[in-house]
Amino acid sequence: MAPTILSEPVSSGNHVIPFTTLRFHDHDVPVYDVEGRPHLAGPDLAKLLGYRSVRSVNTIHARHADELDPHARLITLMCRDGKPRETRAYDEPGSYLLTMFATTENAKPVRLWLANLPRRTRELAATAATSITPGRPTTAKERNALTTLINRYVGLLPGSPNQEAYKSAWRKVHDVMGIKGIEELTVEQLPRAVVFVQSLIDALALPQGDAPKALPVVTPPLSTIRDYASIFQSLPKDMRYWRDLTNRLGDASDRFRAELRAIEKDAMRPFKEDRRVGIATFLDCATLDAYKQLFRIAEQGQQTAFMGVYGALSGLENLHDLLLRG
Repeated sequence: MAPTILSEPVSSGNHVIPFTTLRFHDHDVPVYDVEGRPHLAGPDLAKLLGYRSVRSVNTIHARHADELDPHARLITLMCRDGKPRETRAYDEPGSYLLTMFATTENAKPVRLWLANLPRRTRELAATAATSITPGRPTTAKERNALTTLINRYVGLLPGSPNQEAYKSAWRKVHDVMGIKGIEELTVEQLPRAVVFVQSLIDALALPQGDAPKALPVVTPPLSTIRDYASIFQSLPKDMRYWRDLTNRLGDASDRFRAELRAIEKDAMRPFKEDRRVGIATFLDCATLDAYKQLFRIAEQGQQTAFMGVYGALSGLENLHDLLLRG
């Protein structure tokens, strides 16, 4: 069932309130912006999974803290009585991982729903963290390489360096780039400016007889991500391709885990059935627990493999989306 966005992003004081709300069956699920990434609160996940309270989610977290801690953050929510309450919130991988550990009937439907969340919630961090905006002026730090080249160029001029030589060099950059001051140089123009100053240096480094009569303005062709994307002709046009693969990953992981537990049960059965006495033996105390622990290690390995493939699919999906949008 496709989720529906019910509200727009908002912000408040010290406590966290949802920037949007999603619909899952009869539940309204708040989504919180935590460190620029969408998170779901533990109590809401408990309701979706069919637990009576968040204690069950806390129990799952305690058992798998090594895997869930990196994906959980403490947030402060305002209760209905007006009092703040601190609870855990989970990012998308953490929420997905909780559905893998849960044993309720709701776990699989919730996992499928998470795999089909609107892309706008999963791209919150990318949107907020975008550092290069079209037309954004460069900062002094970003112009360090250009400044270094200007210093090198002025140092090669006869009778330099001096203040007038520096001013003249910067004016050349301004004229070529069509700007009044270096503070107007944008991030898109910066590579062209660097190439231009480098061409000035290269011209001075030539033997005198080989120096060009007129210095050409170097304007390299600008390549965009859309030009690069045109190389990949076989990329699917529908982003559901990746979500379908994620769903297949969840189903395969469910089947493997179920088969692993069936194998464990059958492996232990000969030591438990048709026993002549009901008392614990040396074998029970000394070895069976060790074998059970080995099966637990195998299950943890399965979870690690699942999260690795899940992360790879998410990365490929984001790369695909970047190429499509250009």
